[in-house]
Amino acid sequence: MQQALLGVIGLGMVTCEQDIQEYVDCSLLSVTEEYEAVVKPSVVKAMAWLRDHKLITIDSVGGVKTCRATLLGNAAAMSGLKPEEALNVEQDLDRARDRLCTRSDVQLTYLVTPVYSQLHLAAEHWKILDGEVAAAQRTRSPLATVIEFVGLDAGYVSNRAHGMAAPGGASSKQIKEQDRIAHRFYGALVLAELIKEVPEWQVAAKFKLNPSQVKDLQEHAGRFANMVCAFCERLDDAVLRSTLAT
Repeated sequence: MQQALLGVIGLGMVTCEQDIQEYVDCSLLSVTEEYEAVVKPSVVKAMAWLRDHKLITIDSVGGVKTCRATLLGNAAAMSGLKPEEALNVEQDLDRARDRLCTRSDVQLTYLVTPVYSQLHLAAEHWKILDGEVAAAQRTRSPLATVIEFVGLDAGYVSNRAHGMAAPGGASSKQIKEQDRIAHRFYGALVLAELIKEVPEWQVAAKFKLNPSQVKDLQEHAGRFANMVCAFCERLDDAVLRSTLAT
């Protein structure tokens, strides 16, 4: 519901409560579910979520509530990114605007790695990731800089690799964020090897993945990169757009 509403608001097809009502009345949800019990609460919840995350604004003009997409909301809608996905992409892009490591391809690769890929890190994957992080920090390689810049917590990775819980005091939100960054970073390491033209089967063996997973990640990353570039363009971020497009 969030993505559907943001899409029509971003396109300017919906600008007020009446427009929303007419749009929802034509949806499959309205046909299959009871309006007052299911449809209306879903719309109210979705609109509140979009507003709270600064993807849309809701104003009252002459007693009529109007809505429009923010710059961020419009970028999400026009790029095809899902709302929550767009928020994560913007967060990572914002980090890169402040600190971008050009001595390694991994950070740029990270920025075009699908946020929600099909990679699900098991115990063996956390051990591989921990090894990569530890080696980078030990040798002070450019990858260590990338790890710092993307916000990956080495302590969190080490704990997961050893089957331990997150560091004491970490909130569920922090754990979820570190998990997201770690999964995306693991995917970026895989893609970075492919960029170096390492054979897919070797990459799959190194990162304990099926060859089909490597192939799917590569194909998905190509489409996702175009979406991220479109997202940057809609945000008027010509520097990052041109950097990612090269």
